[in-house]
Amino acid sequence: MLRRVTILLMALLMVFSAFAGAEEETLFRARDEQGLWGYINAKGEWVIEPQFYHATDFYKSDYAMVESGGYGFIDKKGNWAVEPHDFVDDPYFFGDGFTGWLHILEDPVKQPDGGYDRGPMGFFDEASGYFSGMRDDWNIYPRYTESDLIPVSIYDSENDRDLLGYVNRRNGELAIPYMYDPGYDPPLFHDGVAHVYDYVETDEDETGHFIDEQGNAIQLEEGLQIRYGTDASCGRILVQDTETGLYGYVDTKGKLVIPAIYPECGDFGMDRAWVKFSETESGMIDPDGNEIIRSDRIKYINIKDAECGYALIWFTDKDDGGWITADGRIIDKVSTGARPAKENRFWESAEDRYWHLTDEEGNILSGKYGLDIPNAVYFFDEGLVCVENEDGLWGFLDEDGREVIPCQWDDPAWFYGGLAEVQKDGKMAYIDREGKVVWQGKVSRY
Repeated sequence: MLRRVTILLMALLMVFSAFAGAEEETLFRARDEQGLWGYINAKGEWVIEPQFYHATDFYKSDYAMVESGGYGFIDKKGNWAVEPHDFVDDPYFFGDGFTGWLHILEDPVKQPDGGYDRGPMGFFDEASGYFSGMRDDWNIYPRYTESDLIPVSIYDSENDRDLLGYVNRRNGELAIPYMYDPGYDPPLFHDGVAHVYDYVETDEDETGHFIDEQGNAIQLEEGLQIRYGTDASCGRILVQDTETGLYGYVDTKGKLVIPAIYPECGDFGMDRAWVKFSETESGMIDPDGNEIIRSDRIKYINIKDAECGYALIWFTDKDDGGWITADGRIIDKVSTGARPAKENRFWESAEDRYWHLTDEEGNILSGKYGLDIPNAVYFFDEGLVCVENEDGLWGFLDEDGREVIPCQWDDPAWFYGGLAEVQKDGKMAYIDREGKVVWQGKVSRY
């Protein structure tokens, strides 16, 4: 009996695994001999036949943007999620990757002089597959937030001003009424709260206040105020004691959890905040106020912009700075001009426009290579990073700085789903992690 149950469970597991694998199949854009785009699987087999004039990757999404008499979105079966629209002439105008794969769409109005005025706007949310449609009165802001609520403003003609509200990205419903000042940098929800400014407040109290996702104001204890421009992060909000001028932190309910005892502080990031303990000492604390590091050598730490677990640090005893980790380890053998690539790996500038891969001790692990920095291709994807040799050809390094796929391709690329889209002699192709060509096209990807 036990043996039969075991066999049955194994069979069910195999069926479930096969089903899960089919559901999670990665698709890759590819171009046929006529220049039309479709999608192949990891074996190089056509899954969605070539039929589009332009196509973007599915990447980690269930949807891709394609052009077919206009721009729209399809699912992995080739069905339309958003029918083709004449949104814009250039598909890269679409907002791609902010707000958790929220695409901001705009249909500009062409003027007789050949220019464009802003037209109707809408959005497509890849997480839910919801399309808002296009509206003349919306102005949607393309910036990242993990919340379902996104900032949208409308024009208040009676008072000649824009009013900011919040719309649910999954269904398009107005969640918080249009009533706030959008300013130059419309506030986003983080950790369930947003730092908003009323038009009345901006004349009397420039610090603004926080609201939750139901639109309720977060009440602070008497004598505390929000610092202008601060944001919620790691469940903490920077506040100032109006009597002493010192700083501390409240939680997202408004309760003071770290006393206002610091002459200067910064917003939290990677569960740490820079604080100034005294006139001579600075360091880091955790969200409970525990000291992680305290030193008269530390001048400032830019925790808010930390990458790959590293934050920039500046010292009191030398002009140059270095890096610091969340546990307070100081890395001073890597320059502030370096770029973190992953744990214990940095790109350190070499001569001209080239870079070396180094570790935290500054040991050089690779030769010198060019990087596609504007497009952030210098991070490791699936354990490999694309680099350019001095002949202008691209290949891949592993995390130890070894050139495991020789530099022979014409353009930078990155791996996802086990493949990388490359180009050689005007023909696109896909290679696997060993550099083997899985699919070879006959035309350029451009």
